[in-house]
Amino acid sequence: MRCGKPRRSTNQNVSADEIACAPCSDAWLTESTHHAAAVSLYVTHYNLCRVHEALRTTPGVALGIADRVWTIGDLLDATLALEPNQAEFHGN
Repeated sequence: MRCGKPRRSTNQNVSADEIACAPCSDAWLTESTHHAAAVSLYVTHYNLCRVHEALRTTPGVALGIADRVWTIGDLLDATLALEPNQAEFHGN
């Protein structure tokens, strides 16, 4: 059995597998939220902390978004300063 979007039979009855899978829905949502947070951190690190070989600086500095290259500590301080539900994730 695969948790995720349950399939309906042709007569639209709910199967035992679908009932057993119901608690997985909340876990999937939490996992999706955590994934979105991880991707956000990665993109921020890529743009503000990681010096690129061709640019010889970060994309954020090259575009004028940041005035200096951030350290990992700067990134963590900025991230931890946010209130837990302040950040919004725009997913599908």
